[in-house]
Amino acid sequence: MKFLFKRTSFSRRLSWLCAVALVGGFISPLSPIASSSVSANSTTSCGDFAAGVDFGDLRVKSLHGKAFYTDFKNGLNATYIGYEITNDTVTALDNIWVQIGNFRAVSGTSVLNLVNNADAAQPVIPSNPSTMPVGRIPGSGKSFVYFLLKASDVSANAQLHDVRIFRGNPTNGGVAYGATYNCYYELLAVKRTLAASANKVTAINVTSTPRIGGTVTVTVDGATGVGGSGDATLDGDAMWLSPASASSWPTRALRLETVSIAIKLRKNSPSSTTINNDLLITKIACVGVTGQCTKFGSGTTYKATYTFRIIGSATSNPEVMPAAQIASGTQMKHTGTYPTTIAVIDVSNPTRTVTVTKEVNSAVAITKSGTNFLVGYK
Repeated sequence: MKFLFKRTSFSRRLSWLCAVALVGGFISPLSPIASSSVSANSTTSCGDFAAGVDFGDLRVKSLHGKAFYTDFKNGLNATYIGYEITNDTVTALDNIWVQIGNFRAVSGTSVLNLVNNADAAQPVIPSNPSTMPVGRIPGSGKSFVYFLLKASDVSANAQLHDVRIFRGNPTNGGVAYGATYNCYYELLAVKRTLAASANKVTAINVTSTPRIGGTVTVTVDGATGVGGSGDATLDGDAMWLSPASASSWPTRALRLETVSIAIKLRKNSPSSTTINNDLLITKIACVGVTGQCTKFGSGTTYKATYTFRIIGSATSNPEVMPAAQIASGTQMKHTGTYPTTIAVIDVSNPTRTVTVTKEVNSAVAITKSGTNFLVGYK
């Protein structure tokens, strides 16, 4: 495999390649190239949180709930959703991207959309991105992708969006993984929730070295209050967490990559249960459970750890205002208490560092063709 460089533009192209690698992108030389276009609405359901949809060699499952929850009065108008992509083959897949779009309502007005339309296509993230390239789904393994949605109003009408799988970035030449590898997800309603004082965030910590390509770890400590049955026609007895709750969150600076939630069911319990990658936790009040089950009680606490990749800069440093929508009684209620001091993430002027390493290898030949140089690479 060879790249074609012109002598006069080699340094500029090298800088561009370094920048791509720096923000965690992955370029597959085997991926076919084609231009993306607007697709017709998908007719295959993505299924629900538990089931998902099976395409044969790939499976797609949502990591979020059945309804979208807001409280415009208190500034909550955005929530992260996510999808798990499972590779049922034994061979790793590289340069896999997921695109969501075609937001629409079953009837009436569409009230949901992306916080930023530039976020429509995202590379999948392996469960451990420090050991695998972004865009890879390991053989017989899973990878994940998250999107921040915003609501413009509440609605009793179901809201749909399509989920499509690509080889490569569809906005930059990527092609559909296959003609049938798409589905639609149906959020049954957009509901306003009330604040609950027992649903509280007790601490927010941010650990980062603000540089392009680096990561930010946001740790949220909170208490749930007593879990309720919720609305059985929607998410029932569930808890939906999001590291951001406002559409001002700078998604073009911070890309959500990993989620880990540790639950302690009793106050001062020495043990906890950890749930990775999911944004939704179900059966918090043990509704319909016949076996052993422990309800969320007044002493239940959680520690949510979110990892973001710094992929750009923001005009200002954002405040971290996470939210937990938790079933309380027969309703869903959101976080009502926050620390006095709210943490911020320094991404207004992140450091941009590029390191280029040069070495000589006599076994690699560089050939000349006119004014062009052909450089082999691995």
